[in-house]
Amino acid sequence: SEGFVLDPLEKYQLKQAGFEIRLKPEGPEAFVRLQQAMGKLPPGSVGRIAGMQAEAEVERFVRIIEAHPVASALPEYADVDLQIGDMRLYGRIAHAGGHLVRTRFGNAKAGDILSFWICHLAWCAAHEAGGKALSGAGYLFCKDSFYCLNPVSNSASILETLFQIYWKGLCRPLHFFAKSAYEYMKALAGAKEEPEALKRARNAWAGSDFSTGEGQDPYHQMAFGNEVPLDDDFKSLSKAVFEPVLSNLNSEKP
Repeated sequence: SEGFVLDPLEKYQLKQAGFEIRLKPEGPEAFVRLQQAMGKLPPGSVGRIAGMQAEAEVERFVRIIEAHPVASALPEYADVDLQIGDMRLYGRIAHAGGHLVRTRFGNAKAGDILSFWICHLAWCAAHEAGGKALSGAGYLFCKDSFYCLNPVSNSASILETLFQIYWKGLCRPLHFFAKSAYEYMKALAGAKEEPEALKRARNAWAGSDFSTGEGQDPYHQMAFGNEVPLDDDFKSLSKAVFEPVLSNLNSEKP
């Protein structure tokens, strides 16, 4: 007989797929059969057991989210078209009763926080441009924590700063690395001294036996080689990007 064990990435992908299906109106009835048909799970009882275990974990997470007041609102979509300095920002934002709501079946990563922040800024700026005050908050539901952002009054100004950094990044490699920067700024926000904060950033850059460091990213290696680019430029960019995030972000355990 052939053994079957999901590696950590495959487990995450399976549970994320189950989570997305569970949130749809048709529900999870066909989840296991669909995953087996796609080759994500083996046929027979082995696949059914692995699928049922994933479904049970997904269901626990979904019930926690559904207990939150914003979960009762039906999803809506709003078009956003903003002129921010020399940049134009347009797209569609999903919200629930005026609240920006994002979910991730996994622990929050720096990229998740940053993406959530940018969407929240755009949502706030769209209301400001329309002459309306935003009353709804932003929510990011992850397995390790629930995050909340209240309305930000200077959202357009913050977006313009981020756009300027983005534009510079199109011209040359910037010393900004989301994971390392997030660890650095979290440490400073937690009243850690500069050397300790930089140590945490270096750990995120180097990685460990259990996690891949940002410095191992092939694109970072191509741009910086063996250099550890956590210098003054890194510190400055980390503060410009994450300081407003952390000053507005609240979190609680689910």
